[in-house]
Amino acid sequence: MHELYHEYILRREKELRESKQENEMPTYTLKDTKTNSTWDVICSWDELQTTLNEMPELIHVIGMPKIVHERGTNLKVDDGFREVMSKVKEKHRVNNIKDY
Repeated sequence: MHELYHEYILRREKELRESKQENEMPTYTLKDTKTNSTWDVICSWDELQTTLNEMPELIHVIGMPKIVHERGTNLKVDDGFREVMSKVKEKHRVNNIKDY
């Protein structure tokens, strides 16, 4: 039964890629409690619930969301902050304040 479901998932993911809906569907992680194997599935919430109801040995694994945030040199300070820092530098001659 697990193999049939795995084939279905592969076929469904191929259909989603071809229809360009892959980025519109969420990714869920499933775990087979009998074999302890896990895999990701791209499907709608309704499809996930149907699958979980039909195959009680599968569970939905809740994980950390995949969120990426800007970091590093992409962050810039505004002119007001630069002005404040230059005034602080003028008042405190011995300093190691960075120029922006």
